[in-house]
Amino acid sequence: MLPGPAILSVRPHASPMLEVDLDDNIPDLLLDEKEMRQLILNLVRNGLEAMSPGGVIKISTYSEGDEVVLSVELHLIFIPQGDVHPF
Repeated sequence: MLPGPAILSVRPHASPMLEVDLDDNIPDLLLDEKEMRQLILNLVRNGLEAMSPGGVIKISTYSEGDEVVLSVELHLIFIPQGDVHPF
């Protein structure tokens, strides 16, 4: 299973949107649940650190032929070049 509230509590001030779309028809897999949780948490945390407010992180699973795919996508909001103020 996915790490629930830990994902959302990493950077709550960034107001990211988290979308989860898990395929119910994926067969059971022989995976280390603890390692998969950590992998997903690390990917989401890295995405949150790179994300500006209004971005979306989408986690999905699906079958593709004989393979099972775990996808973590970032949908970022781009800031127009004139609006960038470096620190």
